[in-house]
Amino acid sequence: MRHKHSDYMHWSKTQSRARFNLATSGVAAFPPCELPVDLAKLEINGENSYGYASLQAAIAEHHSVDPECVVESAGTSMANHLAMAAIIEPGDEVLIEHPAYGPILDVAYYLEANVKRFRRAEEKGWVVDPAEVRRCTTPKTRLIVITNLHNPTSALTRDSVLREIGDIARSVGAFVLVDEVYLDAVYEDTPRTSFHLGPEFVVTSSLTKVYGVSGLRCGWILARPDLAWKMKRLNDLYAATAVYPGELLSLAAFQHLNLLRERARRIVEADRKLVDDFLARERGLSAVPTQWGTTSFARLRNGNVDAFLERLRSEFDTSAVPGRFFEMPDHFRMGMGEMKIQTDFAIRPARVEDVPIILQLIRDLATYERAPNEVTATEEQLVDVLFGEKPVAEVLLAFEGKSPIGFAVFFHNFSTWLGRPGLYLEDLFVKPEKRGKGYGRALLVDLAKIARDRGCGRMEWAVLNWNEPAIKFYRTLGAMPLDEWTVYRLTRDGIARLAETEQVEQE
Repeated sequence: MRHKHSDYMHWSKTQSRARFNLATSGVAAFPPCELPVDLAKLEINGENSYGYASLQAAIAEHHSVDPECVVESAGTSMANHLAMAAIIEPGDEVLIEHPAYGPILDVAYYLEANVKRFRRAEEKGWVVDPAEVRRCTTPKTRLIVITNLHNPTSALTRDSVLREIGDIARSVGAFVLVDEVYLDAVYEDTPRTSFHLGPEFVVTSSLTKVYGVSGLRCGWILARPDLAWKMKRLNDLYAATAVYPGELLSLAAFQHLNLLRERARRIVEADRKLVDDFLARERGLSAVPTQWGTTSFARLRNGNVDAFLERLRSEFDTSAVPGRFFEMPDHFRMGMGEMKIQTDFAIRPARVEDVPIILQLIRDLATYERAPNEVTATEEQLVDVLFGEKPVAEVLLAFEGKSPIGFAVFFHNFSTWLGRPGLYLEDLFVKPEKRGKGYGRALLVDLAKIARDRGCGRMEWAVLNWNEPAIKFYRTLGAMPLDEWTVYRLTRDGIARLAETEQVEQE
């Protein structure tokens, strides 16, 4: 039966999230507010053809190639899929590096290729050895696949080596597919694309990893014009047309690419120092040092990697990619691009001087819940009810650096059956642009510790029925919905009327 799935992508989508997410290999999201673009001018619908001409021109200029050689794609993974599907037929021999990024292998198997491997040796710094490629190439080889920088190790393949591989491919009538999505993370003397090395080279890349704009899914292929056209026609079967607002934002990113790249460079280089210091003092780990790129591939000297990573997650809320997804079960991959930012994350109890922050977060939450005009609370009220003589609720504030990015508002109720207090979570909110980093889970973990330490019998909260992301998130924590209960509410006016009714009946 044909291979039709990716174990790595399933793991990434369902198990990689954590407060300290080292599983990601991209740079932290670029703040939209810092991109010099007028979002009010975005259009929903636009040209419906084989790519947005202005974006293709920007990609072509970035690589100094003819726009006819540019094929748009939804990220690098789809670019690799399109490129391989356009080049090979079922049964064709494809030579792929080892270790390899799992989804590349998955695509080759899905396309029913005859997959062969050439080895990158850890003892040689994971670099590509042309002699090894030559040894593994046969007259039947149709495609040679390399990632540059190498995923997962960040090893760089120099032009001199790539030229040799091009010669090998040319001698048997094969193509060379080079995934260059991490190449721009070589910040000094950045190599130009290998597409310039000859017509047998096909290159894939995107803005998803190095620039902090993964959500745009701006990817591309560089191929000779006849092959590029074949890929565009093939993409009619996969994507038909691109998301036009995404193309406009991608063009804006290209127009300010140096701004995005320099921000990313500061983040990655700070993270690299953290990784280097960590590996230098951890005798139980070894890794080839990285000079560039956004990933490091470490080997656990003793023990089981999966057990080690499970302990990291359960005890330290930290995730990294198991090496089994790269066919190296005694290794794991760490990402550099969000580490320093994540270590700047902190949670603390709110203080009276934080009231303006609390009120703004309340308003942000109301906007998210589609009720921006229903907030009537004032700073004076919050000072009284949260920090007065008899506080009725408490607040935890979450910060990224010095910026407040979320909060939890809670108070205690009581269970007569349990004879214990409970903790009721009134509000949990993380700013939408800061989600996906484990911050909401971190707030809940701190709340659970408070509930445990205060002897609470349970934690409860409510969620809007339409808030599917929150519902799925809460289920992953083991929280269960109380479907047999219905919540009733009296507003302030209703309370007054009921209180007055009681007085009348008592007279």
